[in-house]
Amino acid sequence: MIIKNMKEAFPEMKSEKYGSGLIPVLQWGIIIILTGIGIALLVAFISTIVTGPVSSIIIFFFLFIIAGSLTGFLIYEAVKLKDQRVYNILVNDRGVSFLNKSDAIIYEIKYKDLAANPDDYKRDLFSASSGTGKFSSFRMNLFIFIKGKDQKIRKRLVNFSTIPLKNKYALIGYFLKGVRLYRPDLNIDPKVYRDFYLDEKSLCFDPEIRRKDFLLKGLGMTVALLILLFVFYYTENRNA
Repeated sequence: MIIKNMKEAFPEMKSEKYGSGLIPVLQWGIIIILTGIGIALLVAFISTIVTGPVSSIIIFFFLFIIAGSLTGFLIYEAVKLKDQRVYNILVNDRGVSFLNKSDAIIYEIKYKDLAANPDDYKRDLFSASSGTGKFSSFRMNLFIFIKGKDQKIRKRLVNFSTIPLKNKYALIGYFLKGVRLYRPDLNIDPKVYRDFYLDEKSLCFDPEIRRKDFLLKGLGMTVALLILLFVFYYTENRNA
């Protein structure tokens, strides 16, 4: 009875996109542009066979192959892989599900499959940059641990950035709320709340936290740019 009441108190939350037709339009727009580039390269390649040097023939040939390959891949992805592309994300009392255009589940991460971090000194759910070292970025991702069918525990990315969403941070917060509710044995790194602009108590998205974060990052980048300009100006004047 307690579990039933818990589930009834946890209604599902679905993703809100900026435009359902935006991604297909952009994708086909890129395909049309690449097709035009490919035709232009083909015409240039044929022309250089008659008049141009061998080096130009080779260059135009390889550029045409690259443009044609990219176009073919995008067409294949748009037509053949449409049922494997994520269109929506759903968070409910089971976990988080990634859905295709027909709202069929492509894959899901269930609360019951979450596992503790094998390293006892680290948190079970944490955030990390989308890159490492010099390739790191400001964008953070949510990581969890999953126990597979082979009973091995592996770190896994929960990719809420797979499609552009209006309520990305609200979905992350709601997923974390589900973790708190159904897996209280797991611990969440407090940095997660800051990195995804969530109120630590309610786990709701707080735009004020994001605004302050953007201001700090903008200020830091401005200061860094001013320092670089000052160093460049000082170096140039010293060498003059």
